Amino acid sequence: MLADLNRDPAAQVIGIVGPSGGGKSTLVQLLLGLRRPDSGDIYAADRSLSRCRAEGRKAVRPRRAS
Repeated sequence: MLADLNRDPAAQVIGIVGPSGGGKSTLVQLLLGLRRPDSGDIYAADRSLSRCRAEGRKAVRPRRAS
């Protein structure tokens, strides 16, 4: 379960680490818009991901994997 997670990763490299079953994959899926949160909302570039269409979500994703 994720709660009150706030992070502004602009110009930073961030690693997501934790135990098996800790929610790492779920967090990435939520950030990519592949899943919807059970409650609350996710913002990227000051825009609610739940209110963006698929094209809008693509705009806030990195163009290239690091």
